[in-house]
Amino acid sequence: MTNSLVKYSLGAVAVLFIGPLAAVLLRACVSMDGSALVSPLLAVSPVMAYAATFGIIAMAAGIGCLTARLVGYRWGLLSAGLVIVWPAARSGDIAAAFRVAGNSSALTRLAIDGFLIVALGAAVAFAIQHLARDRQRWGATDHGGDARPIAAPVAAAIGTAISIASCILACFVIAQTGVKGQAIFAAACGSMLAGVLIRALAIPAPAFSVLLGAAVVALAGPIVVSFGSTSGIERAVNATGGPAMLRVLGWDWLAGALIGLPVGLAWNTQHHDHEQPSQTAAARPA
Repeated sequence: MTNSLVKYSLGAVAVLFIGPLAAVLLRACVSMDGSALVSPLLAVSPVMAYAATFGIIAMAAGIGCLTARLVGYRWGLLSAGLVIVWPAARSGDIAAAFRVAGNSSALTRLAIDGFLIVALGAAVAFAIQHLARDRQRWGATDHGGDARPIAAPVAAAIGTAISIASCILACFVIAQTGVKGQAIFAAACGSMLAGVLIRALAIPAPAFSVLLGAAVVALAGPIVVSFGSTSGIERAVNATGGPAMLRVLGWDWLAGALIGLPVGLAWNTQHHDHEQPSQTAAARPA
């Protein structure tokens, strides 16, 4: 009862108090045309925008680490994600980035900022898992004795690869427009799928590997798209919110990954726990 009260109270603090404060901090920094901030490198003052970015991520890390210490790392990741989802929802989209900086310049800056923002989130995920009450040095998947005997760096690399594939799939399947809610949901589904697969395959991959996968997609998306036709990209942005890989940006990836990963791990853990008693009962002699 006490544990439930603590975790739900901390979650409420994250989403109702710290998250809105983070959104206000982001809104204080605007793009060059005065619109909502898309990327720190597209801000009127990049230095202030980066300061705000570090401040927001520090707030998420604080509540995330506290929740992980008192409850567990999955709830810690979720609490951090509930903070980040506020500034993610208030950030600008790819159309705003094109208005501010044009095609090629905007794509380069979005790639750099997207990677940095989500990579910082990976560091937060590492800290949350390391400081958690149920701390595991390697193995974000709660396998216990069922985890495959895989070397830690190899497990992290596999987790990152699974995350990259899952996030790309989510971009094309779910992110059909540039609407913020849809972009964040696509990012969450990608990381949730990664968590489910990592858990199902018994890969002892750390939590930060899934965030690193999302960071790679945030970096690669704008770079890959930049090789296309300039006029074609602009038409896609005006018609559907841009190519699939541009509809989900840095803040979207970070919020979605922090929320989706613990949901995926928890879902598959519950499924595994339900299977265990039935398998034990079936193994007993009549």
